[in-house]
Amino acid sequence: MTEGDADFVYRNWIVRVEIEPAGEAISGHADLYWRGQHKCRVALATSRLDPTRARLALGTKARAFIDGWIARPHAGDSGFCDIQAGDSAPP
Repeated sequence: MTEGDADFVYRNWIVRVEIEPAGEAISGHADLYWRGQHKCRVALATSRLDPTRARLALGTKARAFIDGWIARPHAGDSGFCDIQAGDSAPP
């Protein structure tokens, strides 16, 4: 983890945020885990935000995904498959 990393729990989801300053740009992602399974990664790449604001933006994107996930029905075939190769449970 880098200095800009953060973990938090939102609505029983674990969210792990990682950012990487690279010169004048910042890139990062938030991995979202539900019941120990990696469900989603939201990403951000920008040259307009400082690391703190980038971390906040990723947290906002993660919370919006979780809110949308909770709001929709989960019966039947979603068309999504489990994430495989190389993904692991949160630490």
